[in-house]
Amino acid sequence: MPLLSAWAPSLEVLWWLRFICGLVLSGALVITFPYFEELVPVKVRGKATVYLSAGWPVGLLVAVGVTALFMDAGWRWVIGFSCLSGLWALAVYKWVPESPYWLAEQGRSSQANVVIAHLSQGAIVAHTRPAQPDAGGSAAFFDIFRRPATRITVLQTVINFCFSWGYWALTSWMPVLLSERGLSTPEGLNFIAISAAFMFPGYITASYLTGRFGRKSIMLVYVAVAAVAGFGFANSASLN
Repeated sequence: MPLLSAWAPSLEVLWWLRFICGLVLSGALVITFPYFEELVPVKVRGKATVYLSAGWPVGLLVAVGVTALFMDAGWRWVIGFSCLSGLWALAVYKWVPESPYWLAEQGRSSQANVVIAHLSQGAIVAHTRPAQPDAGGSAAFFDIFRRPATRITVLQTVINFCFSWGYWALTSWMPVLLSERGLSTPEGLNFIAISAAFMFPGYITASYLTGRFGRKSIMLVYVAVAAVAGFGFANSASLN
């Protein structure tokens, strides 16, 4: 679908192709984090997940670079070349193992043990019995909307909706906001690149602080600071 977008014959076709791409991308984002977390030790999952998120500004910087490189050739070239990023799925398929938790739940204990042995370099399976499915059995999807999970599900849904709404709204309107401030397209790309570069200290400090002080308190602090900074950005009168 991303590659087809580069040959869209009209705005309507482009819109629908990008809409489908958004659906697929959201599914990939949902799968990526639990998949990654099930491949790392429990004691470092929080810190490792934050570092995984740090890939976002890397991708943003690459996207800015691709846009600047192919901007004169037209948007079709930008979209077409950006599709190469999808090749990462082939690398995951070839070199990243399946989740041992999922394999165990499917009754494929021997394969789960192979994965665990690979991830631990043979240090775990040699001293433990074969992986077994979760004793609690399988759960239906709608169980997350039943007690005692109802409150957590609702809160997490609202929080993630607000995060996504705020972030994607800002991202979508950023070119317009920058142009209203008098920035040309190259200057706007530089502004976005600088913003992406400043994400790295945020990820690094968040990873360290969540491991030291816990998730909830650090999340509240960072969200509060982001809200204040966002309000200031929205009401800024100049670029200085």
